[in-house]
This record gives sequence, structure tokens and C-alpha cells, in this order.
Amino acid sequence: MRVIGYSRVSSEMQRLSGASINAQAEKIRAQALLKEVEIQEIISDEGESGKSFDRPGMKRLLDMVRTGKVDMVIVTNLDRVSRSARDTDDLIKLFTKHDVTFISIAQSFDMSTATGRLMMGMTALYAQFEREANSERTSTALQQIKRSGCPAGPPPFGFSAQPRPMENGKRKRMPLIPNEAEQHTIRVILDMHSRGDSYRDMASELNRAGYRTRKGGKWTFPAMGQIIKANTAVAK
Repeated sequence: MRVIGYSRVSSEMQRLSGASINAQAEKIRAQALLKEVEIQEIISDEGESGKSFDRPGMKRLLDMVRTGKVDMVIVTNLDRVSRSARDTDDLIKLFTKHDVTFISIAQSFDMSTATGRLMMGMTALYAQFEREANSERTSTALQQIKRSGCPAGPPPFGFSAQPRPMENGKRKRMPLIPNEAEQHTIRVILDMHSRGDSYRDMASELNRAGYRTRKGGKWTFPAMGQIIKANTAVAK
């Protein structure tokens, strides 16, 4: 039996640390042992988005499926393959057509049954909803902060205050402006959160990759929750 593993990380930070790719490979090999099959190769896409199949590793895997060079594909989680419900539906059809067994460790999918294929499609649909909702929340938060005046106290992480000129004897309230370096960190945090990573794992990954807080300290798991809740709260 020709068995291929597939892994993916979406952010540059994860690509540089290598931790997530290694962890996925270990889980894939462990699953292969449970299934009493031998992994021929683990194909990886590093620093690639799951929004489409336009990735070098995924293209190669799909070509192998189409040419009959694969009997089984093992991944740690469905979102490593795709975050698009439409792409997942196409994947189900392709694997079914070529009699390829697909195993997603996190969801325990069995594509040999109609129920398994249905559950796979529903999970992909929910993952796509979470990704799009997350993007909408972030966009709404940015628009709201730009429209609002400068809040009392220090600006929230991700934004910087502008100088407040005097107007009629009072300090004029000025909109906050995005802090590009901190915005990048927020995007990394939201990306990990959308994948379902725990706050503790997210903080460890950031620290391992050299990301630091505004004051130069290390990240803690409570801070992950604060940033995620702050973005959600501002959006609301």
C-alpha cells in the first residue's frame, strides 16, 4: 500500500520555528503505526495558506492521486488540507474516484462511508465560516478604531496614539493609527486561533519564534485570550 502523509503550516513564524511541521509528522507516523501501514513520504507545505490548493506540496499530492500513485493519505487535521468547503468537496470526489483512503486524525474521518464523507464536508464548511468570520471581525475592528477618538490610557496592542493638538483650550481627540509590527503579531495570533491552537501553545510558539510584547517581554497564555477578546469586543 502506498501511503503518503501531508502537513502544512500557514505562517512565516511557524515555518521558521519548524515546531508545527515536526509535530504533525510525528502524529502522522504514529497513526500509520496504528493502521499497520508504512509511510512512504510526508509532503509538506511551509508558510502556505489553506484557502486554496495552489500550493507546491498539495499540487504534487493531487497529481500523485490522479496518476494512481497513492492508496492512502494521512493528515493531522482537515484544515491542514483545506479551509474551503468547495475545495474539500472536490477533494472528496477526487479521492473517491481514485479509491484513495483519506484519514484525518483529529476528526477520525472514514471516507469509505457516506456518513464519513458528509461529516468531512460539514467540518470543512464550519472551518471556512470561522476563517471568514475572523477576517470580518478584524476588518470591522480596524474600521471602528480608525473612526473613534483616542481612548483614555495607553492604546491597545496593535495601535499607536497620534499627538493630540490643542483645540479651544482642550486636547483634541485623535484617531489611533495601526502599528504595523504589532498588527503582524495580531495576524499571527488570529491565524493560530482560527486553527484551534490552545492559548498556551500559541504563546509558546510566539516566544520560540522570537516575538515579544510591546514592553519586550515574553508572551503568556492569558495575553492570547486578551488580544483575541479585544479584537472581538471592538468589532462588536
